[in-house]
Formats: sequence, structure tokens, C-alpha cells
Amino acid sequence: MIQVNVTQFRQNLFEYLDRLPDEPIELLNKGKIIARVLPIEDLQTQALIALKRIRETAKLSNPLDDFSGALSPDDWSADEDHIA
Repeated sequence: MIQVNVTQFRQNLFEYLDRLPDEPIELLNKGKIIARVLPIEDLQTQALIALKRIRETAKLSNPLDDFSGALSPDDWSADEDHIA
């Protein structure tokens, strides 16, 4: 992230805006961050980023693999008149 003084940012506005898609900008006043200038992302890009995060953290598993209380087919029966 680029850090730049507000005065320098104003004097070179278009130069910084050209760099914005690649790197966000933090604006400083007396050495303190007072604002962040971030590129606008379209909804499709935001959705792809969210899916990437999910893909990186998600764990696929079969919930029935660890189910120790499962009944065998001999333990139950069902027909239209009786469910046990």
C-alpha cells in the first residue's frame, strides 16, 4: 500500500490514480493516516474473491462417515402403512 502526504497526493493526483488499480493508497496528514483510497471492484470480481477465500478454507467431508449411530438396513423397515 502506498503512503503519501495529502499535499503530494493533490499535486500528483492523476499519477496516483493511474497506480490505484494495482495498489491502494493511504493518505497521511502530519504523519497520521487519515484516509484510504481503494479501487472499486465490480460485483463479479468481489464474488470471485469470496469464492477463492471459501475454496482455500473449506473442508469437504461426508457427514455420514463419522456417524456412529447409523442403523443397518436390518434395524429398520418402512412401507406405506408402517414406519418403524
